[in-house]
Amino acid sequence: MNYVYEGLDPTGEIEAKLLADKAFPLVRELRFKYNLQAVAEGQQGFILCNGTGINVARVYYDQGEEQFCYYSTFYQKDRGSDSADRRTLRSKKLSLLMANIKKNGVIPTEEFILLQHNCITNHYRYAVQEVIDAVGSSKKNQALSAEDGQALLEIVLDGKDSNSLAGEMKNKFKQILDNYHEKDNIKVKQDEAVNKFFNPCYMVSVDKRGQFVVGIVKQHNKSKTGENELNKYNIVKPFKRVTNLEDYPELLSCMTMLKVYSEEKFKNEEVEYYGGFVPKFNGKYIADLDMVISSDYIDGSIDFTSLWVLTPCLSQS
Repeated sequence: MNYVYEGLDPTGEIEAKLLADKAFPLVRELRFKYNLQAVAEGQQGFILCNGTGINVARVYYDQGEEQFCYYSTFYQKDRGSDSADRRTLRSKKLSLLMANIKKNGVIPTEEFILLQHNCITNHYRYAVQEVIDAVGSSKKNQALSAEDGQALLEIVLDGKDSNSLAGEMKNKFKQILDNYHEKDNIKVKQDEAVNKFFNPCYMVSVDKRGQFVVGIVKQHNKSKTGENELNKYNIVKPFKRVTNLEDYPELLSCMTMLKVYSEEKFKNEEVEYYGGFVPKFNGKYIADLDMVISSDYIDGSIDFTSLWVLTPCLSQS
């Protein structure tokens, strides 16, 4: 049984250290019961991801307290001395720690993390909103006063002649209607832009270690009401953690263009690049490249800090 995620430990160095570490019995249990595997040796202990490559925990053995420790990015206790303490479950006995992890549902399913948890889905929502906003606003403002509404109701319901409206009021109603038609047209363009960008698109996480988690998603099918659920998606190609993008030539090309574009665009700024390609921004839509960059923050550590990139996947269209 491999305890390190496939492709991340070609020399066997990580696994050798893991097998010799006092935290290994915990890693072994987590691998067997939850399919968690190591991705790297962390600032403290080892970083574990689930089958999709998403980092979910840091595990280590506290020598001073002689305790197995599980630091979770998806669970917090109600009480603790600080955020790190609330995220950490500890026990001198491995069996008790594993029982506590199970009892409290500390490790969510892969499906829940990818499709329902805000730490992932928020990046998709952000990208959708950025693409929509770039088209323009389709919001219709309430432009009629009570008197205006009454005048229209008298025509529609009481059969009053529309010619009874003053010319000034007619012009006002026409302007409002023209504006509403314009907003309708913008809404159509917004839907077209979302459909073009997200059907399907790459959804990529890259961390400070230069590892990528790559998946392909597609806008969710229409709901029972017939409305597009713009903030939801289906997974077209399973997510996978990789050290390079050789198996994704189209994505590699997009990332290379992003690096060239960013180096020219921000040549007078000091910009940090993740994975050698992605400039660190809190959030940015680069319309020239059809790319959205979204930032992630859990605890600020190298172990759980990443950037997300979403861009159309033309090869799967």
